[in-house]
Amino acid sequence: MPRSGPVVAWTQGHAVRRTDPVAAGLRGHLERRTRRVLQLWAPLLGWSMLARGAIDGFVGYRAEGIDFPAGALLAVEAGVEFRTLTGGPFTVGSTGPDTDRSFVAARGDTLTYLLDVVAGARAA
Repeated sequence: MPRSGPVVAWTQGHAVRRTDPVAAGLRGHLERRTRRVLQLWAPLLGWSMLARGAIDGFVGYRAEGIDFPAGALLAVEAGVEFRTLTGGPFTVGSTGPDTDRSFVAARGDTLTYLLDVVAGARAA
């Protein structure tokens, strides 16, 4: 991981309002503790970048189910691990409520770092 912090992609579900305090807190904390946060219109681009190593991680808050099938498969095949925002196991899926689709995805030390960043945002 670069000394200046990782580059991460961010996604949030369509139902999440701009004023959502959890989303704003997470995004803001990521902005302060990473080199850059990419907010892409097409999450599949973020998954592709993560899979090939062009970015270091991906954080999602109440992500859309449609954003997982192809992209998550690419990431898993490239060795990316998934966790919930609290660090527990995350089961990649496209069904169920969006409240079950908040995640941190990265490899190795970057995953640990991003989970610490997310924990700091949740504690703030």
